[in-house]
Amino acid sequence: MKVLIVDDNATIRVIVKRFLEPLGLNVIEAGDGQQAILQLHEDPPDLLILDINMPQVDGLEVLEHMKSTPAISKIPVIILTADSTESLVLSLIRTGITDYIVKPFQRQLLVKKVSRVLGLKCPVENEETQGETERENLEEDKPCILVLDEDKGSLRAIAGYLNGRAQLFTTASSEEAVTWAATNRPEIVFLGLGLSEESAIDVFHTMLSQEKLSSTRFVAIANRSMTEEIIAAKRAGFQGIVLKPFDQETLFRLIEQQSGWLVNLLR
Repeated sequence: MKVLIVDDNATIRVIVKRFLEPLGLNVIEAGDGQQAILQLHEDPPDLLILDINMPQVDGLEVLEHMKSTPAISKIPVIILTADSTESLVLSLIRTGITDYIVKPFQRQLLVKKVSRVLGLKCPVENEETQGETERENLEEDKPCILVLDEDKGSLRAIAGYLNGRAQLFTTASSEEAVTWAATNRPEIVFLGLGLSEESAIDVFHTMLSQEKLSSTRFVAIANRSMTEEIIAAKRAGFQGIVLKPFDQETLFRLIEQQSGWLVNLLR
């Protein structure tokens, strides 16, 4: 069976696709409403998962087009939205949607609703058992740390300071970071506030939607001049901030504070 996921946030599309893999579904993607409409006509899916807030052609316009086009009007639709206000939900129900999910969302909720709509048996997983198996693949005496930053200087500095002292993954790609985090469950995620593709706060919320990362600590990497971005990160729920340039001792102390790993174990 085929599912079309439509969202202008590439990271959300990656997460949805990964969450639905255990169901054996063919998940295809569209980055905006216009692409979605073309895809709906060229190769109609068995289910549409649709974001509402998108540039140019938004989700509501896609729904209106489907409603007025008999050939695709019966395709079930699950809406993804960060807006759960009563007025919006009522307006969506009036368009005939099948269900809706509020962002950020957890894997179990998405899988359960997709399974119900498509008439599939919802897979049951023991999250704790699965998590323990994944953790056994890591070296038990080292913290697991992810760093996402487009500043190559920061990536090199952290990689140098933590060389051999941590299970470390560094990247400048949001998609790579989200995918790696879902598999490896890092204790700490460092996010650079100067990302260009999407904001660090968007990546933060995407990762928080994964139950496996509920205990992960998030630390923002920022220049001292990024006052507004730092305030926004603190308000969003980041547990720590590290200001550039930083030295090894500062990094070790922050890791100790956030993860409980003693500094002398990292030396």
